Amino acid sequence: MNSFNDSLRRMSLPGLLVGEIMAAVDDVGPEAYSSAVAFQHAVQRSLEHRGFSVVLEHPVAMKDGRRGYIDIIARSLDGDLVVIELDTASPRKKSVEKLKLVDATRVVILRRFNGRAGAWSRIHAARREVDAVIIPQRPDL
Repeated sequence: MNSFNDSLRRMSLPGLLVGEIMAAVDDVGPEAYSSAVAFQHAVQRSLEHRGFSVVLEHPVAMKDGRRGYIDIIARSLDGDLVVIELDTASPRKKSVEKLKLVDATRVVILRRFNGRAGAWSRIHAARREVDAVIIPQRPDL
């Protein structure tokens, strides 16, 4: 058996799911980056193409009593649950708080990452509370 397959077997479930989410995001075309709604629908289609069942804008009760909405909840063919927030340039605190309300693999996907120091700081802070922060390799760059 090759070392790549050995490494995959040793990866945790969240790691495998994050890999699937990353691959789905990599399949999103450049036109999807034009708006938040276009990006959300493109990620949805890509996940569904990979066999995930997807729900958009799932309501959750926030700790402050208000209602929030998780951008994407996806279930793999194996029944594993992933919650995804789509943010613009860096993970928002509110996004991380919503993800923490669900017992699932937690992922933030950034649509437009600018590489500024403040954005990196927020990414590092978010990674302590979520399973992954994905910065897509934009196909139009």
